[in-house]
Amino acid sequence: MKLYKRRESRDAPWWVSLSHEGQRRRKSTGLTNKKLALDVAELMKVAFVKEVNGIAPPTDFPPFQKAAEKFLLAKENEGRAASTMRSYRNSVSKLVQRFGAMPVDQLPTDCLDQIVADRKSQDPPLGNSIINLEIGVLQMILQRHKCWSRIGEGSKKLRPAATRGYAISREEEDRLLAACRESQCPALFALVTIWLETGMRSNELRSLKLGDLEAVRADGQLEHGTIVTVQSGKSDAARRRIPLSHKARAALTEWLAKFPNIPDDGYIFPAYRTSTCSSGAVVMHTVDHSKYFSAPWPAWRKARSKAGLDSLRIHDLRHTRITRATINPTISQATIIDLYGHSNISQTARYTHIGDDPKLAAVASMDDAEQAALVEKSGTPRSQASVTLDSIH
Repeated sequence: MKLYKRRESRDAPWWVSLSHEGQRRRKSTGLTNKKLALDVAELMKVAFVKEVNGIAPPTDFPPFQKAAEKFLLAKENEGRAASTMRSYRNSVSKLVQRFGAMPVDQLPTDCLDQIVADRKSQDPPLGNSIINLEIGVLQMILQRHKCWSRIGEGSKKLRPAATRGYAISREEEDRLLAACRESQCPALFALVTIWLETGMRSNELRSLKLGDLEAVRADGQLEHGTIVTVQSGKSDAARRRIPLSHKARAALTEWLAKFPNIPDDGYIFPAYRTSTCSSGAVVMHTVDHSKYFSAPWPAWRKARSKAGLDSLRIHDLRHTRITRATINPTISQATIIDLYGHSNISQTARYTHIGDDPKLAAVASMDDAEQAALVEKSGTPRSQASVTLDSIH
């Protein structure tokens, strides 16, 4: 048995050359990792020897890559949401990189431990939820061939982080928006402002079309308006009407002024290219309203770093908006659920991050109520009642 590469390239897969009783065979392992390729080559050698000697395998298990392709096709036929399919494809691509042409019944018994160790050793390391998703996809693929129990029996999901996401303060918001305003990405300021002011999910805003915007304009300004969001695939509650705040209207007015001729079915944040003039100004060109803006990730990372918020995620802007709505006593729970596309209040609770200031205000409010009750009961002046309460505590 010999392991070799057909071309000198880091991305080229390892091939194996097998020979037994005068018969020879060359076959790709489909893997770029030499250690894993050696494991696959050993399995190929055993299968080749059995084949030469006329020993048929008990069951014909497909290579992992073929099994993964059939899994994705089956999920598409089931009508899974586009966001779900993107998650599946991302996990499958990583798994195929690892297992390649290895038969699904012959994956290493410690492959789950290897996946966790590799993902944790990345820079930055992946979170437990993402690792659980990848292992969950592997489980679904292997269960279709009754091969999961061999490697996954008794395995448990990694415990997700106790708290996920956080809400930024007003001062942090000001720093972030100032950094976005100075960004080389023309769309970043408008995107971040509207995310903060509406609590929309990232894909909901980027896939918004002009026809989804109901607005009254006066002198080029949006006087008042309502966004009707696109279906995000989360639930039926995800399609909803969101009134625009003053800041959101101002940011949207400024952005739409750049595109006077957007068709109703055109994306508000279209795909575009940029170039830098000799003066240093960034100019947009090759604007295509039939495609939406992919993602501002590089510009976002620079802006949040400049604002001193290196761990902030775009989804945390949604957490921020929902937290502010939750601590506002004039907004009902039913309104919050409907406004931000949640199906129940427990889902809203996961998005709420109460800081110290609201807690202090709540305690102060209870103190005031207790003092008022004491005044009413005893007829003691409020100032004296305060002293009496202090002596009690």
